Amino acid sequence: MALLPETGLETIDYGMPQWNFLVTRAMQLLNGNLLKLNELLDVDPATIADGAILTWDATAGKYVWKVY
Repeated sequence: MALLPETGLETIDYGMPQWNFLVTRAMQLLNGNLLKLNELLDVDPATIADGAILTWDATAGKYVWKVY
């Protein structure tokens, strides 16, 4: 078993004791991270331009594409 530092997920070996606990915890971590992506759904993909960077616009209250 090893901890993956980028995600906080743990690897499991086949037949490992308490594997169901580790899988459940991994699913909870993934679900939490995927819910954060939901905030990006208000970004209009039609406004993407070459060299654009996705940035937070506090005035608009959403992410927008900006070319610098």
